Amino acid sequence: MVPEQEVKAALERVLSSDNFVNAARQSAFLRFVVERTIGGDGAQLKEYLLGVEIFGRGQDFDPRLDPVVRVEARRLRAKFQEYYEGAGRAEAVRIVIRKGGYVPTFARAEEDRTAQIVPTRRPSSVWIAAACLVITGLALWLGGNPSRNTFRSW
Repeated sequence: MVPEQEVKAALERVLSSDNFVNAARQSAFLRFVVERTIGGDGAQLKEYLLGVEIFGRGQDFDPRLDPVVRVEARRLRAKFQEYYEGAGRAEAVRIVIRKGGYVPTFARAEEDRTAQIVPTRRPSSVWIAAACLVITGLALWLGGNPSRNTFRSW
């Protein structure tokens, strides 16, 4: 668990970075969710609340029809990636907002690196297509030429 003061200091470093200094919407989003989470209200961070409180949508805001929160969350995650790959590379404390949610988590950089999921390697679609072509060619070659058929009728 990362102490509150370290999280607040990390938040201020992120917000004062070149990545965020001119990104008012993402900065407001980030400050709101971090402060609410530190204050113990992380469970309340739902799309409707964020749309109304951060982005000024009215009480009739319908997150299913207006994607502003999802769009800004995606942009925020992209800014985080830029920051932690660049100026924030040496940050000891990382703020992470995982895809599919809006509640940030706070971790030491070494903890965050070990928690990342390593994607499984899948066969390339080019190799799959090539294998299908080879199999199809073999089937046509063997099936279409009776002289190559080893199971001749007697």
